[in-house]
Amino acid sequence: MEVFDPTGATEVSAAFAARLDTLKDKKVAMLSNGMWQVDRMFDSLAAALQQRFPSSSFTLIAAKEQIQSDETIDALVREGYDAVVVGNAA
Repeated sequence: MEVFDPTGATEVSAAFAARLDTLKDKKVAMLSNGMWQVDRMFDSLAAALQQRFPSSSFTLIAAKEQIQSDETIDALVREGYDAVVVGNAA
């Protein structure tokens, strides 16, 4: 009998982007993949962040299956977002 490890392995090929010191005065995209309840989760997160950083803007963007496409990333850069929150609520 052969047993396989279901956790798999992932090789990290690129480092994460540098983290911002603060979200104060920042333009933040809340990038949605359209999964179940994501609007509800992102609305709550955006409201909490808006309370903490009132001079910042938080915009929900429904990217759905195009979430990691070059076009979506290029649009975020073109629109001048300082940060992007990515996630789902599934």
